[in-house]
Parts: sequence; structure tokens; C-alpha cells
Amino acid sequence: MNDFEQQLADRMNERAERTNITIDPTEVTKPRSKSEHPSSNLWRPRLLVAAAAGLLVAGGVVALTQFRTTAPLPAAQQPTPPDPYQGLAREGPSLTDHWHIPYGINVCGEWIELNGDLEDRDAQGQPINEGFLETGIHSHDDGLIHVHPFSSKSTGADATLGTFLASYGIVLDDESLRFPTAQADGIQLSELETGCGDEAGSLAVVVWPDPADPANRVVVTEQLAGTPLGADGIVMAVAFTDDAEVIGMPPSVLDAEANAQIEG
Repeated sequence: MNDFEQQLADRMNERAERTNITIDPTEVTKPRSKSEHPSSNLWRPRLLVAAAAGLLVAGGVVALTQFRTTAPLPAAQQPTPPDPYQGLAREGPSLTDHWHIPYGINVCGEWIELNGDLEDRDAQGQPINEGFLETGIHSHDDGLIHVHPFSSKSTGADATLGTFLASYGIVLDDESLRFPTAQADGIQLSELETGCGDEAGSLAVVVWPDPADPANRVVVTEQLAGTPLGADGIVMAVAFTDDAEVIGMPPSVLDAEANAQIEG
């Protein structure tokens, strides 16, 4: 027993003698520290609740900030996607129009024109090509796309280069150009598998808005089949070459005016 405990015991014994109460000095302890005091434990749940509430508020702020950052913009504020056709006319023909568009297909420097007059008729005088009957977009073995729509399926923005090629069974997409056996010996061209000599081949559609200005050209490299037949008299070429920028206008442009006089 140290001096403090001895003094405390003596005082309590004196008090006990006066009150007839006996106190065991070993049960007397030093005052509890602040951390051991019962009242301090009352604050711990409150502190935990406050901390949790703070975390919830902070989390809500972060979530709200993230929502505001990732939420889609209103339609009026959406960025305008680039135009793959670079401002080419896209109004397209009406049911009363009859346009003529010189065209050609250039494969590694060689020009190809499609075979077959889609207005060919049977013995009863009825057209035999279903694509022609459905769209009215066709050719006469003359290097011209004749555009006079039979229905709304080939008017306006629905009059496209892909619509014309599909009538001949040709499939054009951004990576390949595939011919049926009746056209160009059924060749299958692919950017991934086919080249021009030692150079890689790539697909593009070249459009000359004015045949009198051959230097003014638009080279389309995306959404090729959707290239619009947007105006009468424009010139078009499908090119599978190592450089579409250098090809000239197709030979059909030379006889375009005379061939345009052919009915149909």
C-alpha cells in the first residue's frame, strides 16, 4: 500500500468508527480517467451516427456530381455528328423526276460498267427485273443511272447508290464490294483480303457535283451504300484502288448527254 492509499484508508477508518461502517481499502480505486467514465461512452454512438451521416452526405454529393457529369445532354445541345457526304445534295428525286447520273466502277485503275438493261421486258411487254419494278432506278447498258422513282422507296433520301447497285445484285459496304456471277465475273473485293498489285486496296465513292469542274470532288469513305443520288447530272464512281483521290471521272461522262436522250 502506498502513502496515498494509506492516508485514504486512515481517513475512512476514522469515518467508519463514527458511523459504524466498515470499508475495505482494497476496494478503493483511483478516480477513473475521462475515457473510462461512463458518460464518455454515451457520446460514442452519437459520434458514429454523425460520422455515418457525413459519409452519406458526401456520397450523395459525389453521386449527384457523377450524375450531372454523365447524364445525356438535351437533344438541342447534342454535338452534330460529322456528315459522311460532306455537304452533297441529299434532297433526292420526287415521283415526277427523271434524272441521269453518269457512273463507273474503278477496280485498281480499270473501269467497269454493269451489264443489263433493267427495263428489259418479257413477251407480254412486262418488265422482268424486280428491282426495277420496285424502285425505278436502273441503267440501259449506257453508263448512266436513270433515276425516275416508281414509289416512295426510292424518292428523297431513299434514292441512294446502294439502291441502284442492289438492283444488279451488287453488295457494297464500307469494307467490301461483291459482284454476282453475271457481273464483272463475280469478283469479290475486300479491303482486308484484296490489294492492287503490291499496294493495299481501299473502297471509296467519288462524287463530282459538277462535271464541268473535275477538280471539285467529294471522296466518301464511310456509309458508302448510302451515298445519295442527290441531284440530276452529278457524276459518281465506286473506287477500289490504292488512292481514290487520283482517279478521273468515268468514261461514261463523255456520252452522258447523248445517252440521256434515250427514253426510260
